[in-house]
Amino acid sequence: MCKLQENIIYLLFYGLEIKEGPFTNLRKKSLIGLILLILIINCSNFTSGYHKPFTKPEVKDTSIAFNDFLSQLCSRCIFYPIPYPPYEPQDIDLRDAAYHKSYDRLHMEWWFLEDIFDNGYSTAFTIIILSREQIFSKGDIGSCFFAVSLYKDTELEFSTMVKFPLEDLIASQELPLIKISEGENSFIMEFDNNRSTNDHWIFNVSFKINDKETNLTSNLTFTGTTKGYAGQTLGGWYGPILPKADVKGVLTLNNEEINMNGLGYLEHGWNITFPIWEYGWYFGKIISDSFCLLWGRMMQTRWNEQGRAAILSKDGSGYININPKNFSFKPTNYKFNNGKLIPAKYIFNITDPGISINVTMEAININHFGIASFDCWRYHVLVNGQITYGNTTEIIKNKIQIMGFVSFR
Repeated sequence: MCKLQENIIYLLFYGLEIKEGPFTNLRKKSLIGLILLILIINCSNFTSGYHKPFTKPEVKDTSIAFNDFLSQLCSRCIFYPIPYPPYEPQDIDLRDAAYHKSYDRLHMEWWFLEDIFDNGYSTAFTIIILSREQIFSKGDIGSCFFAVSLYKDTELEFSTMVKFPLEDLIASQELPLIKISEGENSFIMEFDNNRSTNDHWIFNVSFKINDKETNLTSNLTFTGTTKGYAGQTLGGWYGPILPKADVKGVLTLNNEEINMNGLGYLEHGWNITFPIWEYGWYFGKIISDSFCLLWGRMMQTRWNEQGRAAILSKDGSGYININPKNFSFKPTNYKFNNGKLIPAKYIFNITDPGISINVTMEAININHFGIASFDCWRYHVLVNGQITYGNTTEIIKNKIQIMGFVSFR
């Protein structure tokens, strides 16, 4: 039984292999069916017991959970928006950024890192842990996945995904420490306790990938410029550990060393469920000299919004949760990409007390890839506009930044 569960987990995330092109309809339907099956079996995952970080969930009433699951599933056929719980960011400590053991039947957790460098390179990489408690014995079963994409002048140069056994994972629940390796492939992310301060968290991140004819290694340091936060969403806990970070280091591509210097981002999600009741998410960041705006728009259908969030951070300071009623997000210039109609331009406006933000984001390049049965698009966008906070106004002119769109159905 445990082996069967592990095979199902692998099948679900086989789609993490980042490749151009869509999944076949048959494969997509099969994967969605397996997701629904696991969710029904593990329906306790739908009523979260996490009312604040680090709290072990209480025993759940599975009958209530199953009814909750059915109502969420039925919401896919409803054409008016279902209220999305407001995102309420709160301060975090190092345990939030660390590994969260699987207390639920099914548990998904990730750390996602992204950076844009001065030399035209950009990278996006993530470590995902999918696990569950064993029913008849102690311990968890599951798998870990490391995915990386390397871009040069917004064009995809290299991408791959590596699967690791869960038993190879070394992780701490007190400090951010993730280590995993098998053969010639490895990933390490650790909190730099010696150099970090309360205001500036520092993470050392390295990985080594040997994929067919491509060898890629990286040794990077992420130094936070502003305060991190996290909040509860409909599907679990999520937040940026480093909303904005200075990134320095060396990347080696096929024995050629490339010095890296730029800006990056580190986020963490845990106790995550599969959001089958949502159509998709738009998400991204808008970065100026000293500000970073993290934003997201959750959709119930292609046209009906379910919820939105925007949080403004300032270097050397904290963050402000903007009233969702005080900003607008307009996707436009729709084009077909990989069989779906998606926007290629976004207009973003915020008028909140003391805050004014007016920005356009226009796609330069769009990279499609798959995660399980989901379609994902990573945008490199040209950003223009301004961010005003109090008496400070910063202009953004022709800056290349990254945003994303993921469609769950």
